[in-house]
Amino acid sequence: MARPTLESVRNHESADELLFRGNAELVAGRPDQALRLYTKVLYDVSPGHVCAFLNRAMAYISLGYPELGVMDAYRAAITCQELRDETDATPQMKLSCKEIEKYLLADKIHYLREEPWTSQSNGHIGVGWLHTELSRILFAPEIDFTPTDGIPWDALEIRAVYRMCGALWYCGLGARSDALGLISDILTATERHIYDLTDRERWTFRSLGDEIMKDCTTDLSSDKELTKVLMKTKITLVHRVLYPWDTHIADLGSPKDAEEIETYVDLVAKCCAVRAVRPTPELGLMFKLIAARDILFDEIVLSEEGDLQVRTADPVATQSFFCDHCAAVMLISGDVQPKISYEIKHSWASSGASIATTEPYSHSEYAESIGEEKNISDPPQFMGRAQLAADPTLKNPGISQNSFSLEDTSISSEAENDAVPQSAASSSPPTPPQHSKLDMTPEFHHCNACLATCFCSGDCLNFSGDYHITLCNTGLEGVIRSRCTEHAGQKKLDDFSSLDGRLHVHPKARCLYDLLFVRIIAMAVDKDVNALDLPEIRWLNGDLRSAPGSFRDTTALADVDPILYPDEPDMDTLNQSRNLPWSFTNNVVNPINYLKTMDIDPVRHLDRTDGWILNTLFAKIMHSTQITKGARHAKTYTNFGKLVHEGAPAPEPVDEDVWVGSIHPISSMVKLADQDKGESENVTMEVGKGVKCFAGSNVETTKKVSEEDVGTGAGVGSSAKGQGTVRIRAGKDIMRSPKLENPRAPVEGIEGMEATED
Repeated sequence: MARPTLESVRNHESADELLFRGNAELVAGRPDQALRLYTKVLYDVSPGHVCAFLNRAMAYISLGYPELGVMDAYRAAITCQELRDETDATPQMKLSCKEIEKYLLADKIHYLREEPWTSQSNGHIGVGWLHTELSRILFAPEIDFTPTDGIPWDALEIRAVYRMCGALWYCGLGARSDALGLISDILTATERHIYDLTDRERWTFRSLGDEIMKDCTTDLSSDKELTKVLMKTKITLVHRVLYPWDTHIADLGSPKDAEEIETYVDLVAKCCAVRAVRPTPELGLMFKLIAARDILFDEIVLSEEGDLQVRTADPVATQSFFCDHCAAVMLISGDVQPKISYEIKHSWASSGASIATTEPYSHSEYAESIGEEKNISDPPQFMGRAQLAADPTLKNPGISQNSFSLEDTSISSEAENDAVPQSAASSSPPTPPQHSKLDMTPEFHHCNACLATCFCSGDCLNFSGDYHITLCNTGLEGVIRSRCTEHAGQKKLDDFSSLDGRLHVHPKARCLYDLLFVRIIAMAVDKDVNALDLPEIRWLNGDLRSAPGSFRDTTALADVDPILYPDEPDMDTLNQSRNLPWSFTNNVVNPINYLKTMDIDPVRHLDRTDGWILNTLFAKIMHSTQITKGARHAKTYTNFGKLVHEGAPAPEPVDEDVWVGSIHPISSMVKLADQDKGESENVTMEVGKGVKCFAGSNVETTKKVSEEDVGTGAGVGSSAKGQGTVRIRAGKDIMRSPKLENPRAPVEGIEGMEATED
């Protein structure tokens, strides 16, 4: 056997060696180099290493990414809670504990030897709260670790919470409310003897709280009303950052990427091509759609469908049925609807669907971390379809083409008792609706595993396999929708729009973003890739910017856009913003709990769940989601489940309680016309079952574009629709107005089918 080379030895550095090298870089003022070393530990050498999370949080703060510092500190805190109890420790958890023990011992030795990185600034990286014993990257001598005493989990968790509070302060605006809440929690827990803080540590937390309060008082003097709302909503703004280490950006210069996008564009927009532009030096590359040839008036420019269409409607609460894949409303009557209603209602009761508490450190009981969770002691790796097919034992009972059968007309009492939670088993459940046996299978389906998911056709059922296998039986989407319904019912939330919509995120818009997030993660699991590498996501314009700016910039009220979020679902005003609404709950706690609910370990799979990946994903989702009120598409079925009508829903009444959101990569490349620059739309975008664009604006449907103005988007002449007239010249940008239109006309009937059936 050949002797290992020096290079191979260097490539197998231990976690301790990498961490101490990172510490040296950080105190020397090179946080970018420190970040690279800490990340290598967390990705490759010792996933879930608490000390690596703690010190990488400080590196992120030094680089101007406090929101990422919050995420790392939070992961460190929940990892301490997970590893504290060794009763059910897995081999992976035991290995993590040994790595932490080794590091704390080595940290103590480095301190006693007065290694350069320990003496330089005494392990501090800044002034103020950054120059305290709780923020030091050196743990000795405050943590005097000995193997016989065991790992001081409380001491490590306290440092994680302190870093979390400081980073939240630097996030600014409403995030300071969470910081103050956490400080209050830790001090209250100390009084109750849940944590054993020294007098010095208690003073350190109080001092940080005083600084944050002083900062809030300053803002109150400049804008009292806005500051109060911000502290109540706990929302702040962070930059839409194109992180320097992000390698998941699509590149038209790459032959592989160019071929991928050309193939897709040829399917959905044959008359168009994609071009990459950089509007300003600080912006990353953005993709836009241009005319590849002359396009005639009223010609279809693009027609795009996909997996990323979600709605806010909760089938249990609304008793309405929507296709889980295309979000079409399913108008079902007669014998079929009562049975589906019964099964959906009782599937929720039997599943006991829940996700981890959204407030991990309760203001009333700090020591209770994240409440009742799924068992994630040894979660599976990201699993693709190929792996599921190779090992049948891993297969989800999942979905099948014949997942709904009208022949199953009864549910046994034994099955009912099994399906009802113990607390409800004593009461008599309602008898499932009875109906006569039918000699046909309906053309709609629902999942025979979770029973709570409907599909309007066999095609939608099959396509949903890209995400539903992972989400099936978790109840996650239902919980997100239910929470949205509860929040939307709180009138006080809508009162925030009185402040010109500043920082106001409508609960239903937030619901759609979260539903899209979990669906995208589920698709990534199915395909065994990073979520940012999914074609549906990779080509989205997130309006990402290459420089984060100073980490104190976002605390200034002057940075708040005058109108950021209207109370209506038209989110195009939002899309023009250079900032991203962010909160501790929405962007840290909830995503981590969603991952856990899907059996994805958010600590040990950082290469696919790191904080910057989740932030980039949310930036792209919020920038590209098209949101409308009411159902966009409808399908009508007979009593026998036979499809008889498909098309646009009836215009009146519009069910404004239901919001629909969708992401379509190519459609998102259609530019919004900027009237201030003399631009006007040259296409009309309609949303129904997917998205369609027609050449010509709404105004031009009764006018003809004058020959001299062809392709400019300017003046129009008279005449009818102008068929045969060139509307968009080759090479011109495809541009639309902010308004999304309903489909032009419904499909009156399905060929070969009767409108009614006895």
